[in-house]
Amino acid sequence: MLRAFTLLEMILVLGLLGVLGIFSAQLLLGIYQNYAQQNTNLQRQLEAQNALLQIKRILENSHLQSLQIAPNASLPNALTSLKGKSLMFYPKLEEFALEGDFAIPCLHGIFNPKSWQPSNSIQRLEFLLLSRNPHCNIQDLISKDALIKSEHFTAPQDFYNPAFKGKITGLSAQYITLEIPQALQQITQIQPHL
Repeated sequence: MLRAFTLLEMILVLGLLGVLGIFSAQLLLGIYQNYAQQNTNLQRQLEAQNALLQIKRILENSHLQSLQIAPNASLPNALTSLKGKSLMFYPKLEEFALEGDFAIPCLHGIFNPKSWQPSNSIQRLEFLLLSRNPHCNIQDLISKDALIKSEHFTAPQDFYNPAFKGKITGLSAQYITLEIPQALQQITQIQPHL
């Protein structure tokens, strides 16, 4: 004798399948949301690491003594929150001449002391050449400022003091020509930094 499912048994089976379907859908939705959240967190971590690497590269190419928190507040040694603050610093400007297997800096900051003439408003300082035949392309630095350090120079505040800035009017691998500020025209020793 054949026996069929009753209507009540069919309703119970369908109800059970519906409950299982709801729980399965919620489980799959939770798995997807967890995956999406982890993917978002990973993307944010990668963006943060990329930003920190760029900041590290920029700061490595800066004069660390000039690093300040604007306005004119020196960077403390202790950890502090920099949120909402601006960092100020002077970048290094360096060009290199290739000599064989070596890269020699064109602007090494070593000058012939006899080339400094006190009381002149225009100074032509001769570099002590580290290379016999330098091949440097540094004309793009003309019209920028050079930092002039004297015995009265105080870091890091004076990095931003216009009294210690000289306008570069001529530049090659052999010499640099500067417009010297009035306050520095009487000093006898100078240390230009580019």
